Amino acid sequence: MENDEQQLQLARTVLQQGEVKLQAQLQAALAADQRAMVLAGMFATAAVAAFGLAILAVDREAAMWNLFSGGLAAGACLMVGAYQCLQAAWPQEFRFPGNQPDNWWSDGVEKRPLADSLKNQSKHYQKAIIENRFAMERNAKKTEVGAKWGLSAAGAGLAAAVVVQLLRTWAAPGAA
Repeated sequence: MENDEQQLQLARTVLQQGEVKLQAQLQAALAADQRAMVLAGMFATAAVAAFGLAILAVDREAAMWNLFSGGLAAGACLMVGAYQCLQAAWPQEFRFPGNQPDNWWSDGVEKRPLADSLKNQSKHYQKAIIENRFAMERNAKKTEVGAKWGLSAAGAGLAAAVVVQLLRTWAAPGAA
């Protein structure tokens, strides 16, 4: 009898720890989604400014092609960064703590010891924890790629502006 009670207590403890882990994953995933959305918003806003600069640079009598190309390159990088961050925060399947009561009754829980049913639920939690971890790693990679694209925008814009300026200088030495 004591052994059955110990098994039940152990099963409850393991199940509780699985629920705690799933809840922690959910909180971390929500925070990661928020970070990705903030980055996406910042990059999209900066892209609009960069594209606006590009438009203003050619909407003049003496077009400034170096500013146009720099704004275009920076804006493109920022848009790719925003898109990657949006992809990271896009809704997808995520496993939550808890269960649906129907799953217990359809599983024949009343015909076996409670400790066995709790062990089975713990196994489901373990599978959910692994699936969530893979989803979170995938999204973290997308956020990282998006951040790198966004951060590279300034360099890409500068490089494009310098290249265009150099080409214009070499093509027509007196036109620069």
